[in-house]
Amino acid sequence: MEIKDILYEKTYNRAEFIARINDTIKGKGLVQRKIALDLGFYPQNLNAFLKGNIAMSTEKIKKLTDYIGL
Repeated sequence: MEIKDILYEKTYNRAEFIARINDTIKGKGLVQRKIALDLGFYPQNLNAFLKGNIAMSTEKIKKLTDYIGL
C-alpha cells in the first residue's frame, strides 16, 4: 500500500479503512496485543485506533498495514 493511498483512506474513508483493518486482523486470527507489542505501539493506543477513537500517524498506519498484509 502506497503512502498516498494511506493518506487518502485516513482522510476520506477512515471508518471504512479501520473496518477493513479490523476484518483483516480477525480474518487472520491475529491478536491486537501481539500486533502492538511487535510494532512497538502501546496496546491501548492500537485498540483506541481500531475503535475509531484516536488517529495514528501515517508512519504507524503504514507499519500496521504492512504487518497485517493489507
